[in-house]
Amino acid sequence: MTIESFIAQFGEKFSHDFTISPEVYSSFQSQTKDMNPLHVDEEYAKGRGFQNRVMYGNILNGFISYFVGMCLPCPEVMLLKQDIIYLQALYLNDTVTFTATIEKAYPKFNMVDFKYNFMRQDTLVARGHIQIKLL
Repeated sequence: MTIESFIAQFGEKFSHDFTISPEVYSSFQSQTKDMNPLHVDEEYAKGRGFQNRVMYGNILNGFISYFVGMCLPCPEVMLLKQDIIYLQALYLNDTVTFTATIEKAYPKFNMVDFKYNFMRQDTLVARGHIQIKLL
């Protein structure tokens, strides 16, 4: 697939909703063994000004992985780099809308840069950039 056909199939923007369900939370916790009290102790989190236990920020990285691996119009892609800025805490059962737009394409190198946002209703909770390579 060429960069041009990739962009033509991708379109202007991609959007997908993700929910931080109990299964997503417990699976992440089980795999990482991260038992930081901010993530597992409701009273601890509330004592530090949060509404409840704060969900692991890196769950969002899993949603980015889903986007790259499953939602792009070409399965032959590789994630080269990403960054993420966390702006708001997320809580169990929050639904976030992930939106990615192409920021720049590099046809000579078969690479595409995206900027993305995670929104909870009208609140920006995280943002960043992704760079992929078409294989």
